[in-house]
Amino acid sequence: FKIPPDISQQYPHLAEKQVGLGLSGRLVDELYETNRFKFIEEKSEIQAKILEQWSLSQSGIVIENQQITSEGISAPQFLIYAELIDFSVSHSEEIRGISLEKRATTRISIQLRFLNISTGEYTPASGTAEATAMATSLWVNPELPFDKSTVGLATQRAVRFAVLQLLQRLH
Repeated sequence: FKIPPDISQQYPHLAEKQVGLGLSGRLVDELYETNRFKFIEEKSEIQAKILEQWSLSQSGIVIENQQITSEGISAPQFLIYAELIDFSVSHSEEIRGISLEKRATTRISIQLRFLNISTGEYTPASGTAEATAMATSLWVNPELPFDKSTVGLATQRAVRFAVLQLLQRLH
């Protein structure tokens, strides 16, 4: 999951909180829930461990009384990757009598690319969503710090919209 440098610089909280990892996890969960995809491990250290176990098994060394076959090992046919294409937080204030209400709205847009590895062709899909946090106070100015919950809610919604659009386009 790519977060462009200009967005990371403008919102350092994204890099500090490892938002890319969270977005990636949400995307995997959302795709899994569709029951339309099979996932192959992407982390090179885990792939290396799988291949090492398979290689040992093929050489006649049995690991924990189990012979490992190459039957279940497959190469991916498709790759899905995503990019954060827009991120913003807007603030507003409204005075109501003796109280002050502050709002912070987080807006997130992502783009997915569903890549056919054999042809190099891809299908794009995108999703945009918002989430708002509020703070109200009497007589004093309420604090409204960077709100991770609005980032999480907006992210979940944007990912869901993007996956739904992708599924429609793949039909």
